[in-house]
Amino acid sequence: KILKTFREIKSKYGTYAVFGNHDVDERLFAGISIGNNKKARRDKRREDFLEKSNIEVLDDKMVLLDDAFYLIGRKDYKLAGDGTNNRKNLNNLLENVDKTKPIILSEHEPINIDKISKSGVDIHLSGHTHGGQFFPMTLITKNEWKNQYGHIKVNNMHSIVTSVVGLYGPNIRTQSDSEICILNVNFKD
Repeated sequence: KILKTFREIKSKYGTYAVFGNHDVDERLFAGISIGNNKKARRDKRREDFLEKSNIEVLDDKMVLLDDAFYLIGRKDYKLAGDGTNNRKNLNNLLENVDKTKPIILSEHEPINIDKISKSGVDIHLSGHTHGGQFFPMTLITKNEWKNQYGHIKVNNMHSIVTSVVGLYGPNIRTQSDSEICILNVNFKD
């Protein structure tokens, strides 16, 4: 049913995704990743599922859409999913980008927002924090991330963090709402 639903998405420019820190084979205890997962690999079935869904994964990749704006997707900060903890440096990803065109960056974890805002990125999209999910995690996430949920503007960049599905480790519901965030972006000449 999910595959069928995803395949029905109608998109002018295509449908894109990035993987997150739990999209690898890892050992969890009470929702906490245990053991050394740095070399964890992504289950090929995840990639196959997205491919069959007509969703392109941007794993440290950039696409120029309609010769009008860039969409960049990054590997996860902690668990790249390819057996390494390597991901391309943002400056390397931006090397061949025409910075007069809008740049949208998507990565799972909202880290280094100040640094990213100075790189020329206009919109930064992420999730990971789930808005804290439940007390007392809501207090911790506010201190750990500059933007733990919602929209903030950092310099000239917009940072949007969603609560996403609202699950925590084991498949249990939390206090955060599941959401799909719809952004209407208007580019000015």
